[in-house]
Amino acid sequence: VIGTADALTHVLTAAEGSDETARMAAKSLGVMTAAEPEARAKLLASLDEGPSGSYADERRLETLRALANLKHVPAKEHFATALRDGDTRIQMGGVQGLGRLGEAARHHVDDLVTAFAGGNESMQRSVVEALGQIGGADAGGVLRQMQTREDLSTSVQRALRMAVRRLDKEDEREERLGGR
Repeated sequence: VIGTADALTHVLTAAEGSDETARMAAKSLGVMTAAEPEARAKLLASLDEGPSGSYADERRLETLRALANLKHVPAKEHFATALRDGDTRIQMGGVQGLGRLGEAARHHVDDLVTAFAGGNESMQRSVVEALGQIGGADAGGVLRQMQTREDLSTSVQRALRMAVRRLDKEDEREERLGGR
């Protein structure tokens, strides 16, 4: 199981190489869905140290994906930093990570809006989905404001409708529960 600290140490070491094994080790990080607290801390520390080797970018991306899969709230600043990376794949990892954190990422709504403004269609769609996952008044307001734009692609408009519908359902559920 890669989710143990000992196993993760071996995978991180293997990912520092420059051969196919290093690439596969990096890829294996991104599919983690469970990990011991010590392993989560080790993943986070590996981002702080900065991955090395031929597949450093791949390892960084897959580490972000792992932390997103694990919904590891202490990684939220790494996700936000990733939004400003020069590599679109890393930016996307940051967007998806913040979205997976849900309401724990609410103070990063403005960062996501900036990523939306500078992003391509795929990035915009992912930002919309992340804002829908984050929820709350700020994200909801941004999504509703985005809906008024006529310059967005069909796929982004569709994602907006779905995200707003999701937030509306959450609002209705909260009203019903609050009214009891």
